[in-house]
Amino acid sequence: MKENAIQKINKMGKAGGIIINIAKVFCIIGLLFAMAGTIATLCIPKDFICFKGSTNGSVIVNMEAIGKTLSDEDREKINKGESLNGGSVKFEENGKSITMEEAYAEGNTITFSAGEALNQSVSLHDMAYALITAVVTVAMTLVSLFFAGFLCKAFKECASPFEENVIVKMRHFAYSLIPWVILNSISNSMFNSILNGKMDVQISLDINMLIIVLIILALVYIFQYGAMLQQESDETL
Repeated sequence: MKENAIQKINKMGKAGGIIINIAKVFCIIGLLFAMAGTIATLCIPKDFICFKGSTNGSVIVNMEAIGKTLSDEDREKINKGESLNGGSVKFEENGKSITMEEAYAEGNTITFSAGEALNQSVSLHDMAYALITAVVTVAMTLVSLFFAGFLCKAFKECASPFEENVIVKMRHFAYSLIPWVILNSISNSMFNSILNGKMDVQISLDINMLIIVLIILALVYIFQYGAMLQQESDETL
């Protein structure tokens, strides 16, 4: 029974090691692309290329839903733009403009077409900040994968899950996850800063990742306790 359990642990370690090696390859490729993109965007003149975004959509109003019926005269006025003061209404708020470009009436429905334009622009140098954040994120992922690979190797080669090597590798893996507790908030705020046109880096704790780190550290202490019990049992025998 004991040998069967150890074999399963060894197989899980072997399978985990294969999956992690594949993930490492993808991370290394992603890291190389992110680094190349960062260097390229920093070498290009700042104002050479800028990006501006806009969105378009429509709002459909069904007059029958409120018990109203459009007459031919009403439809004619709407289609001529008379109800929209010449066919265009513009709203501005928080640096964004929304324009109701036209209205079209058919039957008892009115369709309003709208367009939104962002006043700020994003240059390639702004994109470089996002790429730098991506480089750091992928690099930290690669570091965590290496420590996870060491842990899987320890499981693959162990004769007992309570060996000191397994416990040490598990502790190191938990420590490698600690930067993720704050890294996610920094990454998200960097990307949001680019979209908002203003640099605003915020640091906060990722509660989910913090819980995972604490659980793994708790398992480390549980395994340490198990190793002590096993050593006492061996000494008694």
